[in-house]
Amino acid sequence: MTVPLPLQASQQAPQQAPLRRAVIDIGDPSGKGMAVIAAGDPARPVDVVFAHANGFNAHTYRQILSALGETLHVIAPDLRGHGLTALPADPDGRSDWRDHAADLRALVTRVATRPLVLAGHSLGGASAIIAAASGAPMLTGLVLFDPVMFSPALMARAGGEPSPMVEGAKRRRATFATRADAVAAYLGRGAFTTWPRAVVEDYVHDGFADDPDGTVRLTCAPVWEASNFQCAGGQDHWDELARVPCPVHAVRGTLGSMTTPPPVIPPNVVFEDWADASHFAPMEHGQRAVALLQAKVGEWLG
Repeated sequence: MTVPLPLQASQQAPQQAPLRRAVIDIGDPSGKGMAVIAAGDPARPVDVVFAHANGFNAHTYRQILSALGETLHVIAPDLRGHGLTALPADPDGRSDWRDHAADLRALVTRVATRPLVLAGHSLGGASAIIAAASGAPMLTGLVLFDPVMFSPALMARAGGEPSPMVEGAKRRRATFATRADAVAAYLGRGAFTTWPRAVVEDYVHDGFADDPDGTVRLTCAPVWEASNFQCAGGQDHWDELARVPCPVHAVRGTLGSMTTPPPVIPPNVVFEDWADASHFAPMEHGQRAVALLQAKVGEWLG
């Protein structure tokens, strides 16, 4: 079932493709589904599934999704524990991101009527690598924006020491009086330093839910965001990448990347450096991200 996506009038330009909401059953034992945003002709086969970064949500990438929807059919999920998805998100006992990868495999299996491109940013990109390494049959290629991909040497140096990202996520403020207050608190600070205001507003749109007392609360609980950071080294991303059977195009934002390319790059993998981008390349360079995705869909899907 789909329902219209509520957007502020100032956020939706006339030339942008309309967005739709749906909840998709991915076979989770809880009986809960995965909330997604879709853009493009629903009668067209799905061209792209796009997975977001840790702590954020599909609506954060609204401008990218709308632009892609002018020519392609794209689906962007709220990953487990994020946005409007109600799938259980229990941090106890987690050690890796295989739960996110399994969810992406299940979603692709559910929506694909032909091979499609799996794309992702940060956590979403790393989870796409893990999903593809299992040999998911409906993938024709991966497009990754600064996927979290640490080298074994870097993980060995970390030695299990407390991560500043983990501790910072745990301390993250969970409630604000209004969404406007959250935007004002984030704009130009921390992870949002380089983000345009419209993208911060797009994140906050689904990044908070209304509480009964009139305040708003994070839809990604700080403890779940921290758990995802804690699990970042729970799998060997280099080994996973070497087992991906389809073409891979990975972007690195060189101004603070979280992607460490392997010393020997597999022949099916291309790393592209964006010298003027940080880890948040899709937020900073949305039009460039759209152009890359369109180009790879054209190359791999024809």
